[in-house]
This record gives sequence, C-alpha cells and structure tokens, in this order.
Amino acid sequence: QSGTDYDTIPGTPKPSLLQPGAQLLYAIFGLVPKFEELEGTIRDYDKGFFAYEIRCSLIQKQTGEVAAEGIGSCNSMEGRYRWRDAKPACPQCGFDLRISQRDPEWYCWKSKGGCGATYPLSQYKATGKVENDDPYTLANTILKMAQKRAHVAATLNATGASRIFTQDVEDMGDLVGASREGPARRQE
Repeated sequence: QSGTDYDTIPGTPKPSLLQPGAQLLYAIFGLVPKFEELEGTIRDYDKGFFAYEIRCSLIQKQTGEVAAEGIGSCNSMEGRYRWRDAKPACPQCGFDLRISQRDPEWYCWKSKGGCGATYPLSQYKATGKVENDDPYTLANTILKMAQKRAHVAATLNATGASRIFTQDVEDMGDLVGASREGPARRQE
C-alpha cells in the first residue's frame, strides 16, 4: 500500500520500501528476523558518540536456515541526530521555550525546570540549528534506526524486491534535499 508499505521519495528512481512493507514481505515469505550487533558498534559516553552496525538475518521459519542478510548502520553524527532546532530562551528564566500543541503560543515548560510563562507565537521565532547537547537520549533511537536499515536491506535481498523498490531512503533526508545540516550547511 502506497504511503504505508512503500513511498516515492522525490529525486529517487524507484519507490522506497518502508519498514511496514518489509515486515509484510518477510511474513509472506515465511521469514523471521534476527538482529546481531557487529564489532563496529561504538558507544562513547564520554564524547556522546554512538554508532551502531547491525546485521539482520532473515531465517526461514520451516527450515531454520538463513535466507538472506542485510547490514545497517546509524550514528549520532548524522544530521538528524547531531543537530536540533534552536529554540528561543524564556526572557524570565532563560529556559528553552517550546511551541504548544494546543494553543498558538510558546511556553516555558515548568515541569522540566522552566518558569511556566507563555508568549504569543508571533513574539519569537526559532533561531536555526544548534548541535544536540544531549545525544545520550538518542542512543536507543539510533540503534533502532540501524536495525530498521538492516531489516529493509535483508528483506530486499531475501525477496528480490530490489527490482521494484530501493533501500528505505525516507530516513536519509540529506540525500533527497531535505537538509538537516548545522549552521555551516556542509555537503557530505
């Protein structure tokens, strides 16, 4: 199903297989995924750098044999994890303001250490990108993205669907024009 199992990313030659589509395909083919963390994985809590390399093996349910494998990686220096949107500071306490989901306003999140003040949305603008000052909270997200990339690659290998689909690129915004680079806007 378009938009759920696969999607067409502007600038790519074929539709991209998404994770739900990969799960559907491996179920149809009678496969079960098994994930393994590879030696290239790095967890550097001192520097806040996380890099996961994952192998996904798709196992035949009936025979227990490996039908195909795929490798996926993800790290905290990728644009979407390295940078975050800068938020204006609360003039009363200096805490980062957040945009309300319910009202057209900025708020200073009291339960997270702010003062609870609110300001009209038109009073402040986000100020660009800054380096993420808390990469530690992303370690699990980065691991899951590496698993997802390995999973999709293994599914394409096992099912021969690479004739129809390309690797899941919706998570690689920098490659398709949705740059998430920091202030220098460098090309990779």
